[in-house]
Amino acid sequence: MIPPPKSTSGLNEGQRAALDLSRDLLVDAGAGAGKTQVLALRVLALLELELAGISEIVAFTFTDKAAAEMRDRVQRLLLERIAELESLQRQSREPLPQLKALTRARAEFSLNRITTVHGFCHRLLSDLAWEAGL
Repeated sequence: MIPPPKSTSGLNEGQRAALDLSRDLLVDAGAGAGKTQVLALRVLALLELELAGISEIVAFTFTDKAAAEMRDRVQRLLLERIAELESLQRQSREPLPQLKALTRARAEFSLNRITTVHGFCHRLLSDLAWEAGL
């Protein structure tokens, strides 16, 4: 069995509940509550379990700064988890499918849809301009 990411240690009950991938999630909490960390861990879990590719996950916020922080956090957690799994794979000498999935996500990271509400709408209209009658 593959252990959970080290970055999940220290989460409180509400934060752990937010990692339940069986439902959609809207996070509304005050500053310093750990929103970015929990959402980044959720993205990591979706990628590791191959429930979605990096380009299939939409995560948006209201400011460019917050979106940049989210992208940075996801990328950092992704790299940390890849290092953890590489170590486990060396020890077990067995290929880990999770490592393959995360390595693919790292290679495709520029395709992420971690953005602002405005950026998401702009991209949607750009991608579907014809369908939108623009």
